[in-house]
Amino acid sequence: MKTIVDRIAQFIEEWATDQNSTLLAKNFGFCELVNRSSKGTSKNRLNQESVSTQPIPITIPGDGSEAVQVSLNDQFTFIFWIRINGRIQIVESVDDSWGLKQGKRQILSLRIVVAHRNNLGENLVYDLVQDLPERIYINGYDLVFLSPAGEVDNDHETIHDTELGKTNYEKHRFTWNIYTINLNVEFIPCTDFEAETINVNDIITDEFGNYLTAS
Repeated sequence: MKTIVDRIAQFIEEWATDQNSTLLAKNFGFCELVNRSSKGTSKNRLNQESVSTQPIPITIPGDGSEAVQVSLNDQFTFIFWIRINGRIQIVESVDDSWGLKQGKRQILSLRIVVAHRNNLGENLVYDLVQDLPERIYINGYDLVFLSPAGEVDNDHETIHDTELGKTNYEKHRFTWNIYTINLNVEFIPCTDFEAETINVNDIITDEFGNYLTAS
């Protein structure tokens, strides 16, 4: 799944740079939210210290390197990150059957968070949704389809509180626009098989002689 997210992030970064030669993009890529607790200076009536929790998006490098906390950095003009939103669904369909094995299509719901300097205009994110490819090609997958799910959310304050916590919103509101895009990704991983373990007579090919998936 990280391969899919990384490929989508690569597309967005390249797309953004192509839109404006002066745009400075920061691609945080695949992230997840963690909650950080902190003690306040005040105490309640039971003389207990108040504790607040704050969401913090952090990167998921996947290569053993240290995770990085996501933030709105004024050194850049276009910042984005991608999170998995909910569970992966598995759908079996006869339309995804090849040879002896029926493909299992999986649906991955992604939440793409885009923040950009407001001088880039109000239509930038909508143009991005319009230009997202319907299909991308990735090694290890029979198919990867992209399908925007729902409208772009432009409730800047709510998104900021959900993704970055209830801090410094006023500082960013007049210089940054922040949006979310819900994107459904339908994919089928390739089914690997070793030819030496299969009798050649059991391998099914299409009319052109290409091997189809075998069980």
